Amino acid sequence: TIGRAGLDAGAAIGQPQAAQQRLRPTAAIEKGSPQEPTSSQTTMAATTAAADAAAARTAALQKLQARSAKRKEDQEALRKKLMLKLYLEGLKTKLKAKGRESTKTEAPATTPQQSQHSQEELTIRGDGTRESARACADVLRRHGCACLQTSLDSAKIERCRVLCEEALETTLKDADERGLDRTGLKTKEIVSRQALRFDLVRGIADTEPFSALAKGGPWCSTVRQALGVDMKLIKSGCVVAMPGCPRQPVHPDGKHLFDEGDHLPPHCITVFVPLVDMSGDLGPTEFYPGTHRRDCPPQEYRACETGDCEGVAFTSAKAGDAVMFDYRVLHRGGANSSTRQRPLLYFTYARSWFTDATNYSAVSLDD
Repeated sequence: TIGRAGLDAGAAIGQPQAAQQRLRPTAAIEKGSPQEPTSSQTTMAATTAAADAAAARTAALQKLQARSAKRKEDQEALRKKLMLKLYLEGLKTKLKAKGRESTKTEAPATTPQQSQHSQEELTIRGDGTRESARACADVLRRHGCACLQTSLDSAKIERCRVLCEEALETTLKDADERGLDRTGLKTKEIVSRQALRFDLVRGIADTEPFSALAKGGPWCSTVRQALGVDMKLIKSGCVVAMPGCPRQPVHPDGKHLFDEGDHLPPHCITVFVPLVDMSGDLGPTEFYPGTHRRDCPPQEYRACETGDCEGVAFTSAKAGDAVMFDYRVLHRGGANSSTRQRPLLYFTYARSWFTDATNYSAVSLDD
């Protein structure tokens, strides 16, 4: 009896399970798999996606145009701000100069002509004081060039001279091996400014004592007086005029910041540091004082630009002295008629917002 009941109960329990198993295919059919979309639905979805993509592109373009317009507005605002800042600085300097002149008893000096300048009046003895730095910066602002006599250690000067000589020899050898013409070199490492006149960067800038001089040379106080405490170093290297190097054409290294307006204070200054004592036959750089000014008389500027008038060359400068000049002043390297090289270090400093990208190439000897 017990066994019979157990079988009946098992049948009763098993029957629903079997029924469920029979119903599963039907349920699967009722639920069904996703139906394939029709052609009209596919077309509608593609049209919607294309419209959304077009709208996204339009929005991105509008955003880009708005950003470009805002950038132009910011650039114009910055230009005006910088122009105003420089103008106010120049006005402040002019007022200070007038205040000093009013305290003197002698008659006011007239604007000197180019021929009235001498290297003696443009040379300041650098004693490391703030007064000498101010005096040199004042000469630099008014005349566009100045020479600061320093007392650099002779061992440092000689080390820099040897370093430049070795770096030039190695770099020219590499250029020759690549079949490059020395008279037309223009790479990241070396530029031929003229036949037998080379502007070299490679193997110098990151070495001592060169890098220490770039950051803290005795001329840096004068440059800060002229450019501000936030001035920066933008270029450095050495220039070597070989024996037989001809005289350069007269040129400025850069132009005025703006095409019109009042004269502005310097925005970029280069410092030449000769590594040998200067003399006339070595061809030291000749400067034309006053040509950095916007109010320089046009006839005088043209006479200097064509080399029809005599400039000022610091032939008395000693090794280690600092010859500084405004980027805008007219100048030219002299002819080296001696049998010796004329090496000099150069350091170009600028206001924090200025960048010069015109004097070097992006091509490298190592490419």
